[in-house]
Amino acid sequence: MSDGSVMMGWAVQENNGTDLSMTTSKVVSENGGYSLTGRKSCPFASNSTHFLVLAKTLTQTTTEEGPTESYRNSFFIVKRDSPGVKVENDSVTFEKTPVEDIVGVVGEGFGDAQVALFTEQYVYSATLLGYLKRVVQELRDTVPDKWATSVIASCACTMYAMEASLYALTANLDLPTQDSLLEAALVNAFVQQSADGWLSTLATATPTSPQLENCFQGAQEVVRLMEPVHFLHATAACCGVEDYGLVFQKTSLIQTVQQRTMRSAGMRDTIPIKEIDCTAIEKAIVRFGDAVEMTFTRYKSQVFYQSLLVSRLGEAASLIYAASACASRAAMCANKRLPTAKSEKQLATAFIAYAAERALTLCDECCNVGLTADDSYKRIALQVCEDAFVRSRKVE
Repeated sequence: MSDGSVMMGWAVQENNGTDLSMTTSKVVSENGGYSLTGRKSCPFASNSTHFLVLAKTLTQTTTEEGPTESYRNSFFIVKRDSPGVKVENDSVTFEKTPVEDIVGVVGEGFGDAQVALFTEQYVYSATLLGYLKRVVQELRDTVPDKWATSVIASCACTMYAMEASLYALTANLDLPTQDSLLEAALVNAFVQQSADGWLSTLATATPTSPQLENCFQGAQEVVRLMEPVHFLHATAACCGVEDYGLVFQKTSLIQTVQQRTMRSAGMRDTIPIKEIDCTAIEKAIVRFGDAVEMTFTRYKSQVFYQSLLVSRLGEAASLIYAASACASRAAMCANKRLPTAKSEKQLATAFIAYAAERALTLCDECCNVGLTADDSYKRIALQVCEDAFVRSRKVE
């Protein structure tokens, strides 16, 4: 690749979007090798000589009951001139195509995807936070006092959480373990989603200036370069939360009942921070455990609206992480008796309250799938389809 003789196509996503958990392409073992079948979206596929393909393959894991088999994602390299490869515009189809090589460990495709995203997305997130800070600084002295009090103050609270999360992530940059990679996806998703939302709100402020316009344009360009939020949520959920869900699958029925009973009785591990009240975070973590158990054990990861569930779990996890990062930073400032300790405690407390409430709502929606929000989504989708059908008939 370094001399330009090999052009690698990134054949990871499929027509179902950026949710990697919905991958349908499969690789099977045949005659001492592997063969691939599936269809992938691949930008610049026509210029590629090889493809890096994410596909599911049967892997074996060890549990208390013995070895079990399940389909998990892995990365494979496929030559374009291999049998069964068909390229059409920005998509490529594989039909029992022999695999050239395996990238990483079989079954660890989500972790490998995280490695590819790790450094790049972190830099984008830090840059995006910088743009948001500059916008707030420019607006602080030019907008009306009432607007600044209600909007910029709330934005400052979120910026504090974004900065605390990036600081916490920075501590793990030199440790590319699965946990740190999971944290990277959660932090990047949280920063991008929060910054994008606040920049849209702040863009309505008047008066504007050339400096502000440059900041908004720069931030939009950074967001365009970043992976979509739902992609980061899905990757994080499937890389880390799925393993968390497997813990429930490995436990016996009596152990699961005991854990559920303890959670319902309010028994939980406490966060070892005394300088700030973390009760809300602890409650959110307990409810998050219920949502994970419901999604990956009771539903067996094979439910309608799976993409919505994974996105909710990812967003809930990112909020819990950000709230924990705020608590940790505020506690550190208090222990060191820094001049900003009081204001940081106020910012952390405000964000923790918001994040915990939002995380609880997301977890409740996962636990009540098919009963609450999902029915609403379905009704909205049906209404949109009906409206589109009526408009098409009128055109005819």
